[in-house]
Amino acid sequence: MKTHTSIPFASVTAIACLVCCSVTITIAQKNTRIYDAHGHISLYSQNAIDSLIKYNIYGVRDCGGDLAELTKLKNEINQGKRKGPKLIICGPFLDGPKKTQRSAMTVFITSELQAYRVVDSLSSLRVDFLKTHNGLTRDNYFAILRQAKKRKLKVVSHLPKGVTAWEAAVNGASCIEHVAESILASPIYAGYVKTPKEAANWWLNSVQADSVIKMMARRHTFVTPTLIAFKTLVELPENASIRTELEQGLEDLMKITLKLHRGGVKILAGTDFNSLTKIHPGQSIYEEINLLIKAGLTSREATDAASKNLERWLKK
Repeated sequence: MKTHTSIPFASVTAIACLVCCSVTITIAQKNTRIYDAHGHISLYSQNAIDSLIKYNIYGVRDCGGDLAELTKLKNEINQGKRKGPKLIICGPFLDGPKKTQRSAMTVFITSELQAYRVVDSLSSLRVDFLKTHNGLTRDNYFAILRQAKKRKLKVVSHLPKGVTAWEAAVNGASCIEHVAESILASPIYAGYVKTPKEAANWWLNSVQADSVIKMMARRHTFVTPTLIAFKTLVELPENASIRTELEQGLEDLMKITLKLHRGGVKILAGTDFNSLTKIHPGQSIYEEINLLIKAGLTSREATDAASKNLERWLKK
């Protein structure tokens, strides 16, 4: 479905790029810096840089990859040795042991003491923030948050299984990733509901959820929905009933995103681009913006999610 709206962006060059996209966007204002708040350059390959340049993306918050590779890229770009977007990097995923392991891109945390040491080490390497993943134990996750606070490092979280969004917010998580895996799952983790549909209803209709959202807004906890990442799943199944169920699920995620936004939680536009999906660096951020508009944000608010809000997060 094409969405006709008015979204400010940076330059006339972008118009030519957007003609190639599945979205139709009218440029209304210049000099808006567009960011993708959730990408994986190492998992996509350095071809991501060329694609981001093509779509005139100003910056990327890289949420997990090879620290040596990303540091080299960041330095070359900053020094003018190569073209590319502004890179905001965390280096490796901080995760618990898993069957599928990315040795160069993941540090597997098995104790609180190790968590403290890893945070200290990454701090000394001057990463811009830390990124946690869903395999961490509760104790190790909270240890990361405690030590990150001491080192004045933001923590961006794909929430560990069993940790709710409100626990993460209270304990200092700076940004929560994925409205499906982290936000929707939270009332299930808490034992309030059992199914994703019940979880969506909890977020949309319960007094408890209203209180949680107010608290997250008050604590300046940002959320990156990555709706486009879920949308790619909707398009995969050939079974019509499964597709219908996933489409309804996407609608629920969009409603939750809108409620978070209206409740004062700052939304960041990110796509989770990587080589395992059909999410293409650059093009996908415009698709994410359109999904935010379809969810109910105004064109200005959706554009802010891909621009001003990321800059606000950096300054927070």
